Amino acid sequence: MSIRSSILAAAAAAALLAQAPAFAAASSSASLSDFTITLMDLNLNDGIAPTITFGGLSFSYADAYSPMGVDAFSGFNVGTAAFDVSSGSASSDLASAVAASTGGGSQVTYTGASTTLVGALTASGQASGGVPDFNSASYAAQSYWNGDGSSAFTLSANTMVMFSAVGNVSAAVNHVYSGGMPYDFESSQGSVNLWVTGPSNGGGGIQLSADSLEALVDNTTSFYADNQSRSLGVSFVNFSAADLEGQFFASAAVRGLSFAAAVPEPESYALMLAGLGALGFMSRRRKIASKA
Repeated sequence: MSIRSSILAAAAAAALLAQAPAFAAASSSASLSDFTITLMDLNLNDGIAPTITFGGLSFSYADAYSPMGVDAFSGFNVGTAAFDVSSGSASSDLASAVAASTGGGSQVTYTGASTTLVGALTASGQASGGVPDFNSASYAAQSYWNGDGSSAFTLSANTMVMFSAVGNVSAAVNHVYSGGMPYDFESSQGSVNLWVTGPSNGGGGIQLSADSLEALVDNTTSFYADNQSRSLGVSFVNFSAADLEGQFFASAAVRGLSFAAAVPEPESYALMLAGLGALGFMSRRRKIASKA
């Protein structure tokens, strides 16, 4: 093979291997942004101002598990009120996760026939491969409003409350499944939820309103990514002449898992083969020079 042929062969091999997959990874994110509480007065003549008071707390947590068997957990970080600031983050070897509430601080009571912008919930994470085959990298993270064991609220008489937000979720895996179950598997999920329930019309029956958005993928299907975004909303009505207690919570959550072993980046393949080609070229030059 000529010197020119050797160089061309090395370049062609480098170009082909440059198309190899990057590090196997699962990743996802979820957010509830522009979250608002809207109170409406259903009886302008009763002299009662529309009011809602929340009894729960905000909390966030994150967990990351690495192939080395190390579990990093942020703990349950609890705020002082239903929409208070809270956050958690964890990182361990090939996995990481974060979750946070950027809510309305210590305020627990909202009053007046108006709309109040509260804040946002976010969560995200990633896991990159597992080594050896029997190990896996994984993550989980979640941030709640009005949770932590109590999601109660009290709504004033003749009042309607509406909760709304913009939901965004995404999930992706980038390792093509090759059939080596269960040690060639990846999955990821991102979800957001709004949920409210309680007695209807002052005790007669039950009212329930829920809205959610989810992205969920794995590497055994024909698509490996999902992204969704839309407005979410739920409502609760008190038609009675007395306060009415209900339950509400909102959440943003992610989770993911990767058993797939990490592979070199495409750039690593290309640089390695280019280097081999250069070494081959230099070696051949030395041989030609020694014969001269």
